[in-house]
Amino acid sequence: MNKSIWYSLIIGAVATYFYLGYSFSARWKESQKYTKKITLDKYRKQSPVLNLKDTRQGDFYVIIDSLKNRKYFRVIGLTSDSLLCVNYGNDASLLPQNVNFSAYSIETKFIDKYVSWVDELMQNDDNFNAKLDFLNNKDLDSILITHTVIGYTSYQKPYLNTRQLSTEFMIGNPILLLLLILGVSCFLFIFENLINLYIHKRKEVTRWFVILMIIYSYSLFHYSFRITFLSCTLVFIIFQYLNLRIFRYSFEKKEFLKYSIIVTLGLLFQVLFWMTNDSFLSVKADDNHNFDLIYSVLRQSFIFWTTIATANFLHNLIRYIYTLRRKSKQLQAVTSDAQLSADALQQSETHVNSHFLYNSLHSIAALAPVAPVKTETLALSLAKYYRYTTNRNDETWVEIKKEVEALTAYLEVEKIRMGEKLKYSFDIADESISFKVPKFLLLPLVENAIKYGYNSESDITQIKIVVLKMDDNTLKISVCESGHPFSDTLEIGIGIRHVKDMLKRFYPETHSISFINEPVKCVEIVLNTKKVNQ
Repeated sequence: MNKSIWYSLIIGAVATYFYLGYSFSARWKESQKYTKKITLDKYRKQSPVLNLKDTRQGDFYVIIDSLKNRKYFRVIGLTSDSLLCVNYGNDASLLPQNVNFSAYSIETKFIDKYVSWVDELMQNDDNFNAKLDFLNNKDLDSILITHTVIGYTSYQKPYLNTRQLSTEFMIGNPILLLLLILGVSCFLFIFENLINLYIHKRKEVTRWFVILMIIYSYSLFHYSFRITFLSCTLVFIIFQYLNLRIFRYSFEKKEFLKYSIIVTLGLLFQVLFWMTNDSFLSVKADDNHNFDLIYSVLRQSFIFWTTIATANFLHNLIRYIYTLRRKSKQLQAVTSDAQLSADALQQSETHVNSHFLYNSLHSIAALAPVAPVKTETLALSLAKYYRYTTNRNDETWVEIKKEVEALTAYLEVEKIRMGEKLKYSFDIADESISFKVPKFLLLPLVENAIKYGYNSESDITQIKIVVLKMDDNTLKISVCESGHPFSDTLEIGIGIRHVKDMLKRFYPETHSISFINEPVKCVEIVLNTKKVNQ
C-alpha cells in the first residue's frame, strides 16, 4: 500500500476520535444543565438521592407508584425547622413518554435527549400548582420505599479538581484529550532521550522497569487498580513483542499497526477484566444497569487507549521527523564536503599538472637533439606520471605506495630537467605503504620543495620524503628540503593552501600540519588514519 494510505488511515482514526469526543462532550455539557441525582454503592450501582442533606432549591423529582402512576415536584427550599418545601406539578402528561423513569442509571447513548426536557418544564410556573407541601425525613424515606424516584438537579460546575478532570476525561473533552496527548508524547520523547543519554547498558531492562512502575503508580490512583495494572501491563508486554516482529516494516505501516494494536488490545483486556470483576458479576443479569455499565467501561476504555495510542504515534512521528532532518543535514554536509573535496582535488591536480607539463615539454624539446636517451627516460616518466593523474576511475583515497610511485615519476622528470642540482630520497616505512591518503596530498608539497629548496651554498636542491607509522592509527609524513628556513611571517601559497583544505575536509580535527626548521627544514603532517583504514 502507498504510504499516503497508511497516513490517511491514522489521521482519519485520530480525527474520528476527536470528533466523537467533541460531539459527546458537547451533548454532555448541554445535558448537564440538569442532571440526574444519583449515588453509587460499593458495586458502583446507581441509586437515587432524596434526603434533607443533599436536596437543594431548584431540584426536580419524578415519583412513580406501583401502578405506574406518575407525578412530579420541584424543591422550593428548606425551612428553618428542617422541612423540605416542595411544589407539585399539575399535569403528569407533560412528562416525556420516551424516558425510562424506572431506571436509575444515566442513559448515555442519547443523553442530550433525556434531560433537556427538565429545563423546559421548570421554566414554566403554570406547570406547577400554587400549593406548597412540606416533607420531613420520614416522608422522604417513605417515598423512596414505596415509589420509584428519579431526581434531577441543576448542574453547577465545581472548581477544577481531580474528580472534575476525571469526569471531563471520561466524557472525551477534546481540549483535555489534546493536552493529555501532547503531555504524554512529550514525556515519551524526553524519557527516550534521557535513556539514550544516561543509560549505556541494559537500556531495554531500564525502559521496562520504568514503564511498569509508571503503570503501577497510575493504577494505585484508579478506583480499580488491579484491572488497570493487569490490562496496561499485558498491553505493554504484547505490544513490545509485536513491535519486534514488525520493525522491518515501513514507518507509516508500522505506526498504523502499532496504533491498532494498542487500541484493540487495550479495549479487549479492559472489558474482559471488568466482566470478571466482582462489581460486574454482582449485578443481576436482567438489571438495566448491566448494559449501561458495559457501555460506560467500553467508552472510557476507548478514550483512554486511543489517547495512549495517539500520544505514542505523535511521539514516534516527532522522533521520525527529527531523525530524517538529522540524516538530511548529515547527507548535505557529506555531499557538500565531497563536492568541495572534489573541487579542491581537481584544482590541485590542474595546478600541478599544468605547471609540470609546460616545464616537462620544454625540457623534452631541449633534450631531444642532444640527449635522446634522457629524452626517452623523461618521456616515459612523464607518461607514467600522467597515467596516474588522469586515471579517473581511481578513488579519492590512494595507498601511500601509489602516491610514492607518482612522486618518483614526477621527481625523475624534474631531475632530468635539473640534472645533478636536484637530489631526492624516500624513507618509507614498510608498515605504512598500505595506508591510504587523499590523492595528490603530497604533490603540492614536493612541488614547493623544488621551488624553494635550492641551497645557494651547495648549489643543489635536496629533497627527502619520510613516511613513518607512529602507532596503529597515526601516520607522520615529512617533506624536507634544503632551502632557506621558514620565516616567522610565513605567507602560505596556493599549494600549501590546497593541502590544508584537503586535510580539513578529509581529516577534520584529526590532523596537524607544522613548518619545522630544526634540525631540518620540513613540512610535517600527522594524520589519524583510523576512519580511513577501517
